[in-house]
Amino acid sequence: QLLEDATGEDLTPFFEAQALQPGFSTWVLDSLSTVPQDGGFSTTLHLQQKLRACFNHHENEPLDVTLWDANWDTTLVHARVGGQFDQITFSHEDPFVLVGLNADGRLNQGRLDHTFAITEPTGLSTLPWVEMRMGCDELPSGDSILVRIEHHWAAPDQGPKAFYVDALSETHFWTVDGTWDDSSSDAPILDARLTYVGTDSTELDFDLFGGSEEGAFLAWRAHAGDPWQQHTEYEWQAGSMTNGAGVFRISRLRKGQYTFAKGNVALAIQDATQERPKLQVMPNPASDMLSWVWSGGSNVSAVRVINPLGQQVLEGKADRNELNLGTLPAGRYQLQLLNDAGKTLTDAAFVVVR
Repeated sequence: QLLEDATGEDLTPFFEAQALQPGFSTWVLDSLSTVPQDGGFSTTLHLQQKLRACFNHHENEPLDVTLWDANWDTTLVHARVGGQFDQITFSHEDPFVLVGLNADGRLNQGRLDHTFAITEPTGLSTLPWVEMRMGCDELPSGDSILVRIEHHWAAPDQGPKAFYVDALSETHFWTVDGTWDDSSSDAPILDARLTYVGTDSTELDFDLFGGSEEGAFLAWRAHAGDPWQQHTEYEWQAGSMTNGAGVFRISRLRKGQYTFAKGNVALAIQDATQERPKLQVMPNPASDMLSWVWSGGSNVSAVRVINPLGQQVLEGKADRNELNLGTLPAGRYQLQLLNDAGKTLTDAAFVVVR
């Protein structure tokens, strides 16, 4: 009460989130969009709040957003966010090349992060805080990059995922971002090591690998909403298949999200030779109606919408090629087209805005 009297702030959300329930919250950037506005720019960030050992999502949290421009100068944006999904819209004069949530660590969250510069090729070294070793094998002469690694102690989105993925970690995942373009011929070559530890019930990877490491692999996706798939540029060093510990040696670290998984990756090799028609959804982002176009055939019998937790939240028939999204809260989703047997024929990610 003294704090409320002194600040004029309603501190009920703070005490309900940070003092009167266990666990932690962590905010993740799902996507962003930038448009020109009045000689400058307007950017909208679509956010998702993930929980570890919490009963309820945190509300009215003060979240700082750090923007790095091309000169690596920073601008700070202050926002209030809450609920499972939220968004922030702000104006800025100059473009930015990197964005970080809570980069100064002023908000107590269930994650650790590290932002650093690479100015020359380096050997492997242990990064502070984020449980990753990383090095730089190649960097164009005279170039330099900013790298940002976030290690979230919360479950990653459990879907969408490739058909050969049986299970994903439910305890932690990494986000890799930076100021380079992975599709460029001049992209730096970064290598990394991620170690899984499930030797006893107190370790993060016990539930996934404590009994057996059979079928273990490193899962990756470039953006939130993309299907989880096997990262193709790594080697697995398991040692014993029953001690719950091993290392994934990544030969080329790309931007995106990483987590540990189990499945039958041999099926992915067989499927790689089969071209699949692309499913197009429109508009994206959407608010009311969502339409789609797919040239994969007429054997589509039903459609469904999956939320980031892998739960079905909407279903319908495929005869009209459109769905009413009026009941869905803001956030990222996956549209799936199904055949008569209920098998997913194709899928695409989309965003709902309110």
